[in-house]
Amino acid sequence: MSVATVATLELAEAVELGYVLVARVADNVGARALAIKGRVNEAHGLRAPRASADADVLVEPTRLDDVVTGLLELGWRKVPTPSAPAFAYHSVTLNHPQWPCELDVHDRFPGFLAEPDVVFDALWAERTDLAAANVAVPATGIYGSTLVMGLHALRTPSDQRNGRELAGLVERLSSERLNLARLQDLASATGCLATARPLLHELGVMVPHHPNGDRRIVEWEVRRSTAQTRNLGWLLAVRRTPPWRWPGIVLRAVLADEPYLRHFYPQAPTGKRGLWLARWWRLKVAFRDLPGAVGTARRLPGTGSR
Repeated sequence: MSVATVATLELAEAVELGYVLVARVADNVGARALAIKGRVNEAHGLRAPRASADADVLVEPTRLDDVVTGLLELGWRKVPTPSAPAFAYHSVTLNHPQWPCELDVHDRFPGFLAEPDVVFDALWAERTDLAAANVAVPATGIYGSTLVMGLHALRTPSDQRNGRELAGLVERLSSERLNLARLQDLASATGCLATARPLLHELGVMVPHHPNGDRRIVEWEVRRSTAQTRNLGWLLAVRRTPPWRWPGIVLRAVLADEPYLRHFYPQAPTGKRGLWLARWWRLKVAFRDLPGAVGTARRLPGTGSR
């Protein structure tokens, strides 16, 4: 009897092949896709080479479901996400039992405040090709990659690695002959002049001030300054819906579904007892962070949906 052997992918190989795979699936369904972050930033000289844990790809927003469906048909599986509804999720994360990396398939990217289709078209117009596993795949150009990398670092400024990434990005770009007018134009077109202001200011781009009451900017600032995003999402869901829907929202917040609980609490025992134990752990964290989330919610203007 012969024993079939399965080749084991190295992480770096898997990430490069991940970019190629998503690009191929997108092409098969007639969708556009852009490799972003990670290897793309390295190719532009925006960061030092290092191992990436996943392959990030931005697809045109109206085709996200088609691309994800194509990946599911190839054996990829969705990774559960926190179910707080008030903040729209910007990507679908997938894994595969035979791949050591995950795929993050985005239809938008946090910090770009223009409509997602407008953002994608602007980034697509400035695209370049990335050599991944000896295959050319569409990727964000240097100006789009600069904004994506900067916004990613600015999204969680309390993270020390993000602080180092941002400082390194500014240092590397300071020695480049960037066309600052092109960078400013792309930031304006994608709606990130305000959110990327710290980066743009360091690079010498003059950014006009935005109205203090702009809800999108306030929400960005609140999200990047708080660690209670999950609780905040549920609080805002209650705040933005009529009272008769509150019991259902609270029930969803308390119970959560099994895939979510098993993913975020893998130490929970099997069976129903393990699920209720995971729910108890989740509630303890929620109650601990609740006061901070309440205070944060009060800083957000208005009650309309996003």
